[in-house]
Amino acid sequence: MPFTKGNRYGTGRPPKAGNKVLASTREAIKTILDKTFTPEKIIDDLESLKPVDRLNLLVKLIEYQVPRMRSLEVGLEGLSDDQCSFILMELQKKYIEAEFKGRIADE
Repeated sequence: MPFTKGNRYGTGRPPKAGNKVLASTREAIKTILDKTFTPEKIIDDLESLKPVDRLNLLVKLIEYQVPRMRSLEVGLEGLSDDQCSFILMELQKKYIEAEFKGRIADE
């Protein structure tokens, strides 16, 4: 039986209608993540890492905060713990300065 204009059978889901199962699954995952990863817990976990590991993680997380201009490979394997700590402190200073400037601009 060919499709005829005005046929109401088999129209499928309306355009832009959400998937209920997917929405409930996303909400469940969001709830689990919100309860598991509090800011305090994340900071405690970061502080428990060695400086090299902490810096590697922060470099990976920065990609989600700062727009990517180009691909950049950062090698931290040859650095000492003191050098990684210094780089980490400098990045933290720059981040805090940027946050402070952003808050001043918002006011």
